[in-house]
Amino acid sequence: MQRFTCVATAMIVIWCVPAATAMEYTFIDLGTLGGARAIATSINDTGQIVGHARDANGIGHAFRWTAQDGMMVLEMGTTPAWAYGVNDAGEVAGDFQRENGSLQAYAWTETEGVVELPDFGGGHSAAFSVSNAGIVVGDAKLSNGESYAALWDSDGAIHNLGTLPDGGSSTAYAVNDNGAVAGTASTAGEDIHAVIWNENHQIQDLGTLGGRESFGLGMNDLGWVVGYSNSASTGYEAFIWKPSEGMTEIEIPATGPVYGYAVNNAGTVTGYVSGDTIRAFAWNDADGVTVLEGFGGTTIARGINDAGWIVGEALGADDGYAHTVAWIPVPEPATLCLLILGVLLTPRR
Repeated sequence: MQRFTCVATAMIVIWCVPAATAMEYTFIDLGTLGGARAIATSINDTGQIVGHARDANGIGHAFRWTAQDGMMVLEMGTTPAWAYGVNDAGEVAGDFQRENGSLQAYAWTETEGVVELPDFGGGHSAAFSVSNAGIVVGDAKLSNGESYAALWDSDGAIHNLGTLPDGGSSTAYAVNDNGAVAGTASTAGEDIHAVIWNENHQIQDLGTLGGRESFGLGMNDLGWVVGYSNSASTGYEAFIWKPSEGMTEIEIPATGPVYGYAVNNAGTVTGYVSGDTIRAFAWNDADGVTVLEGFGGTTIARGINDAGWIVGEALGADDGYAHTVAWIPVPEPATLCLLILGVLLTPRR
């Protein structure tokens, strides 16, 4: 039995205006659930999008969006709930909040619905990513309250990935199709560093840009990691880490912090710039940086697939709500817009 609810969303609006930047994108408004915020967190290679949205009553739901069915609530049996990762088979990973305020990690499929994932005995777990092999990663608490990076096998068995030597905590944010995991871990000096766990669960410290903190949020199948870090003299800057080059800053002009969130197998990175304005960006070595505009205000990007489709949120011009949105690469803007419009307006079954 399918365990989702189809909810009416706002009209999908498409702007087919070429961007005045190195790369061009079509901006698509995927709407809301009627509430003040709807954010996309991840997109798979079939175009399925997941995230978190509030309804008209202010209740937050995990959702999955498809071109065939639009935005659908994933029934958790409780609220609020979040969806953070989706693989190419449509398996979703996320967490929901229990009545006592603790989080419960889950995996969701159309055939099985919600499957609650075990923790380390502390009654708290969160899931942020799922690979095409069905491996889910996040974190979970021990009975003493300490929280460590967690990996759940496709059969639901949990593994403690540990932390850096003499560190006290860790979190896993991304898993690739080779079984490698990216995240953060604390050091003996109570700094926070981006890390990788290889397929044998051995940890590697990725360092920082010179400061005390770095956060590894996204990873591709090449083992490249993106996130953000501070230096000894500046605030947060986006970084990309490659096995052959180490950690380097992604140079993006900004008056405030820059956050890297995701990277695809082509090496395109997405995230957002904060400061006087908040704007999503796309970046790669060949084209440099492209600012991703929306309705004229705040835009934030959190996910990208291997086709270069980017998802996130944008503040609506009329209602001021955060809408779930997508930016689609456009080699030929007019023809691609007609193609997308045809797909989205196909009669629903």
